Amino acid sequence: MIAWLWARTVNSPNPVFSHVAVPLASTFVLSSKAGKEAYVQPVVKGDSYRFTVKVGNPV
Repeated sequence: MIAWLWARTVNSPNPVFSHVAVPLASTFVLSSKAGKEAYVQPVVKGDSYRFTVKVGNPV
């Protein structure tokens, strides 16, 4: 699966992590078509993050 999720980033509103740019997205769903559901899940470690693509419905 190839997907592109565009999101504007802003500095975190948390003063401790104000140096971290966080994405502003209304949804992380890539596809909601029946049988082809997919979404991205943010994985946060300390003051960094990455995204993992998951298949199925987000819980």
